[in-house]
Amino acid sequence: MIVLIITISSIIIQSCCTEDFKIIGKGNIGAYYDYFNERNRTDTVDRAILIHWHLEYRVASLNDFGLIRSCYATRCAETFENELIESTLEISCDKDFEYNGNTIDHDSNFIGIDELELFFIKTYGSVEIVFTEDFLNKTNFDASDYVFTVKIHTTDEKEFIHSLKLHMDL
Repeated sequence: MIVLIITISSIIIQSCCTEDFKIIGKGNIGAYYDYFNERNRTDTVDRAILIHWHLEYRVASLNDFGLIRSCYATRCAETFENELIESTLEISCDKDFEYNGNTIDHDSNFIGIDELELFFIKTYGSVEIVFTEDFLNKTNFDASDYVFTVKIHTTDEKEFIHSLKLHMDL
């Protein structure tokens, strides 16, 4: 009964401590159908996909952690010392492709295309870029391999870059 009361209290209280993280590396990137799950991973684009980029981070500090104040907390509040700057996100491709009748030149940033959906999962240092059906219906990719490169900056002025090779089969 005491354990149940402590658990319920900790859910309400959430935490009395903070855990600071720092993004330190480019991490992992992959393409997935429907949602981020290893069973949905793909290297061929034949329908809508999401590119999930999970940057590498580590614990930078644990603050306000004392036996009296945090004994009821099941976890600490999580913050990042260096947050992702959403406005710096870029995606480019190593080859030209057509979008809505216009040529998108290789190595140019096409993140501003309306049919792309963007999600920033700040608590996990992750970014998702969704190639929607609407986007893919307006594009013309050759049936070949393309390397997509994603870049982003953090508030401590670091730039992280990662690439992913996908076979376009639309």
